Amino acid sequence: MGTCKACGKEAELAGGVCVDCGTASGPVSVEREIAPRAPIAMTRAGVELRSLEDLYRFAVAVVKSGLAPKGDTPEGVMVKVQAGAELGLSPLRSLSYLTAINGRVGIMGDASKALVRASGVLDGDIIIVVAGEGDHRAATATAKRKGHEAVARSFSVADAKRAGLWGKAGPWKDYPDRMLGYRAWGFLARDEFSDVLLGLHTAEELVDFPAEPVERTAPAEPDPLFA
Repeated sequence: MGTCKACGKEAELAGGVCVDCGTASGPVSVEREIAPRAPIAMTRAGVELRSLEDLYRFAVAVVKSGLAPKGDTPEGVMVKVQAGAELGLSPLRSLSYLTAINGRVGIMGDASKALVRASGVLDGDIIIVVAGEGDHRAATATAKRKGHEAVARSFSVADAKRAGLWGKAGPWKDYPDRMLGYRAWGFLARDEFSDVLLGLHTAEELVDFPAEPVERTAPAEPDPLFA
């Protein structure tokens, strides 16, 4: 629908010709009413994102609030919220639990334990013990899935040295036992609880993965959602 400048009536405009008066004399003005954006729904559990536009508007608000990690973009926030939704997490919980490192989405080590504990498939608790000396010092993570035998995975100082991690600046130098524990738990989590964590690596592991070059190709035409 539009307003024909020839007859001044609201009418269908086909190829710039008014179907009411049949003329196209003079410029044709098409006036569209832009519907106001629907407010994002709120429940007791927080925001309820019902569309891609809702998600984008929420992501923009997160970045403007300063809550997103430094340098993060609305699109990066959207990816983490989507990954969190697949894990059953709320939007803000997704931003707390998940991170993007070297082109991959990872989950914080302690958050992965929380998800496994809350999943209902864990029998007992997750036990992580660090013992030994020298290259034989190792962290052992043990857990039992309901209906299965207990399983243990270990990661030692010798393993860390082979991977080029031992003594590396940062948490490996400052908190070596804790990092051994995260590595042992990461292996156990993916082996026994991959259905709960959807195969995600822990952030503590991803930070040690070599960065892979990522080619970003701009679309031929901008997406109106992100305009």
